[in-house]
Amino acid sequence: MATFSILFILLGFWICYQKSERAELPSPTKWEEYLRKNKKMASVIGIASLTVGFVFSLIVYGVGSGIFVYTISMIIVASLVIVLAPLGYINRWNIVPTLLLCFLLEITL
Repeated sequence: MATFSILFILLGFWICYQKSERAELPSPTKWEEYLRKNKKMASVIGIASLTVGFVFSLIVYGVGSGIFVYTISMIIVASLVIVLAPLGYINRWNIVPTLLLCFLLEITL
């Protein structure tokens, strides 16, 4: 469940980042192009995804620790997206194996 929380935080922040006008974004895929054209829908999807990540964090860690873990996760994910997205490293070919490894470690440990 912690991996799902991080996944939704990453997805939500990345979607909100895609609608930014000041950021230097690489050439868009079809999904990114759709998000950049429909900024209101991107905001709704991004905030909904961040909210789902927050709820998962609350379920896994409880109220006090969940808020703290969500805040720390949001800071880490935001800094990684801001640094790695302009370089083109945030794509499904990098995210899926990383999150799959984290999920397997979460289950085994």
